[in-house]
Amino acid sequence: MSKARIPASLGGIEFDCTISRERSYEADIPEYPVEDGYYVSDSIHKKPLTFELVVFVTNMPVTWAKRHAGNNRVKNTIDSLVDLYLSGKLSTLVTPDKVYENMGITKLSVPEEDYVNAAEITLSLKQVTVTSADIIVVSSYNYSGSSSDGAGSSATTEESSTPKKKSILSSLLGWLFK
Repeated sequence: MSKARIPASLGGIEFDCTISRERSYEADIPEYPVEDGYYVSDSIHKKPLTFELVVFVTNMPVTWAKRHAGNNRVKNTIDSLVDLYLSGKLSTLVTPDKVYENMGITKLSVPEEDYVNAAEITLSLKQVTVTSADIIVVSSYNYSGSSSDGAGSSATTEESSTPKKKSILSSLLGWLFK
């Protein structure tokens, strides 16, 4: 394994070292019963990428000493991680070999004992797929296809009060078939 050129970080909060890092890919394959007693599947539903990290933070780091020396570094790091978790904001996970965008903390485990000089912190992260909505404006059209303010409205016509002129034959046929 090559030497890390940058420390691992989450949302700009840097760690002294990463004790373990596990990336998980998961998917659901739904099953549907058919009449012969068998099950069939026709799709795969991929779940978001998840991470389990165990990191270590000290007040006297060895690896990144020039960047992180300080008496309250452990407390400040834990407080920053708790604030990030409580805010619900997505952040960037930087590892020595790859950068992961839109990561949310699903679980944060910090030691309950008094962490004077060092702390081991466990993080569970999930990558969130961010989407955006497109707005489409649809105009109203009547049946003729032309745009109109009265689109979709119906109209009735009144019959005139003057009687229609009929031929003699249609009058006789109408009288015979009453």
